[in-house]
Amino acid sequence: MLNFSAGPLNIGAACHAAETKTILTSTAFVERGKLGGLIEPLSRRAKIVYLDELRTTISGFDKLRGFLAGATQERERGVHRTPNPNNLPAPSTTSSIPARRRQCQAIA
Repeated sequence: MLNFSAGPLNIGAACHAAETKTILTSTAFVERGKLGGLIEPLSRRAKIVYLDELRTTISGFDKLRGFLAGATQERERGVHRTPNPNNLPAPSTTSSIPARRRQCQAIA
């Protein structure tokens, strides 16, 4: 995961050190964060894949096949999912701080 607030020089160095070949992002993230100027130099080092564009290429059959493959692997590994007792969505690494604060307040 890249910290886009680190600045172009540090992000470039991190990509070089990690030998990053592909960066996954979304158009909305780039636009809201005003990161267009950062994406252009990164695209010289790594392939930029926009998830919102990728989503349009995934068929219903692909989704079903992925779901079944994941379920089969979990069963083979003995993974059992426990229900969320507070019926809250699992925290996301892309959640904003206010959203995380609301989740914490809902639990308290």
